[in-house]
Amino acid sequence: MQAFVADEASPGAAATGVVALGLLGDAATVPFIEPYLESPIAELRWASAFALTRFGVAGPAVVDVLTQVVARPPERTGTMTFLSGSYGGLAATALAETSAATTLRTVAQPSGTART
Repeated sequence: MQAFVADEASPGAAATGVVALGLLGDAATVPFIEPYLESPIAELRWASAFALTRFGVAGPAVVDVLTQVVARPPERTGTMTFLSGSYGGLAATALAETSAATTLRTVAQPSGTART
């Protein structure tokens, strides 16, 4: 699946592959998934954040991406194939499964800042 994601030209298909990696549950894929949090492509950022929550990885960067999707869903594009482009609901579900402290700390801060 990692080879598919890395070689896929369609952002929507690659994002679906990243989500699948999270759902498959092999923790060895976490280092592969994490860099997509910084992708310039909204689908890949969302997919990475969602997939990482499946492994219990829900730090501020993950929660920030998910809250951005819930607060300001990306405009639908032709590449948004997963869930017919409806990422907000699944992002909200993923947020509900994160620790309340992590979620509240991230939501309360301006985007991109982290309190230690």
